[in-house]
Amino acid sequence: MHGAAWEDAHDLVVRCLRDAKALYQDGEWSVTDAERAAARATGLTGPELPAFDYPAVPTRDVGDPLARPAWLQQAAHAVQVASALRAAAAPLPQTGPLPMLLAAVADLCDQLRPDTERLEAQWAADDPGAEWEAWDLSHVPNSLWSQTIATINVISRLSRFLGSMLLAD
Repeated sequence: MHGAAWEDAHDLVVRCLRDAKALYQDGEWSVTDAERAAARATGLTGPELPAFDYPAVPTRDVGDPLARPAWLQQAAHAVQVASALRAAAAPLPQTGPLPMLLAAVADLCDQLRPDTERLEAQWAADDPGAEWEAWDLSHVPNSLWSQTIATINVISRLSRFLGSMLLAD
């Protein structure tokens, strides 16, 4: 289903998240002010939900809480998160649980970059308009959909961990 590189990156994220949680919960990791600032700088700890607004697609099912963004919107969001995580981690030392976790999640998100850029160019050329759902189905393989959803889930788990880390301090 997923490529070996994505599977390896996902396994690394799971290990980093598990290890960071254990170190934090066991009191073996005292979060520094710089790490708190980095957690906030990710943009994943605020109360607002991500805006899946790029590329723009026609509004559908206004008010439907189950309506999902287009694949390209979700993938573009994950690629943007990769950049935000790297920028947030840049001021930190390269060792330690938080910079390692942020780097691992950024690497996982970046696995979507080549397909996102390729399909973004195709989207622009095709201009699917109101037919964007059919475009998604015909251009995005199921394995890439699955990889994207799993990556978005990892971002959500990271967000919850960072939020709980900030609330506890």
